[in-house]
Formats: sequence, C-alpha cells, structure tokens
Amino acid sequence: MLKKGPVAVVFVRSIEWCSYCQLQTVQLSQNLEKIQASGGQVVMVSYDPPEKIKRFAQRRKVNVPLLADSDSKTIEAYGMRALTGAGDQMGSAQHGSFVIDKSGIVRSKPYLTSFEGDVAMDALAAALKDANTNTTKP
Repeated sequence: MLKKGPVAVVFVRSIEWCSYCQLQTVQLSQNLEKIQASGGQVVMVSYDPPEKIKRFAQRRKVNVPLLADSDSKTIEAYGMRALTGAGDQMGSAQHGSFVIDKSGIVRSKPYLTSFEGDVAMDALAAALKDANTNTTKP
C-alpha cells in the first residue's frame, strides 16, 4: 500500500462487540473518497477473526480493507494493546491510528474518538495529505 502513498493504520477494538468501532468502520468506509482525495489510503486492524470481519464488511457494505490480527501481533507491535479488559476484550486494541508515509516513517498519531460530524475524518485526511507532501525526517 505504501507504494501508492501514505497509509492510515486505524486500530479498532472489535467490530463484533464494540459499537463505537462499528460506527467508526462504517464512517471510514463512507468517507473513503475524502481519504483518497488527500493522497492517502486507510486500513483497519482488529483482533476479530477473519470470518467475523468478512461477515460485518459484507453486511454493512464496508469498502475499506479490514485486517484480522487475531493473535494481536500487529496490535502489540504498535503498542496499541488495551491494558484492561476481560473475556472477549483480551487482546483487543485501543482506539487509535498511525499515518505512515511512503518511506515507512510514522508521521502522525491522530486518535479518532468522535464519530459525530466530519472532525475525525478531516483530521485523518489532513494527516495523510501532510504525510504525502512532507518528505523530511520527523
């Protein structure tokens, strides 16, 4: 994906049981054109198993890549593992995102915590646009 431009890696807790994550996933899908217009792309990471992610994406017509990290290796590598929780919450990620430029450098860590209005989408699009034009070291 980095060959095409900067990538926003968005971590969600669970698209199965987290209502906020479901709303955020649908919102990102509905705003994909805005993200792409910024010169960037988006990929979402959840610890949910692939079959649950696929079922949700089909049911809600989600058109952004949803990646399953069932063993939480990527979640852990980015330092996004939730430190609290029980049962289904063990292994899940905290809410957050990273914008990575074409060189593989993390340029921004905007946390998307609002599903109301366009504030979160505008912030993510601006971070991707900045990563697409900023080629100097952070």
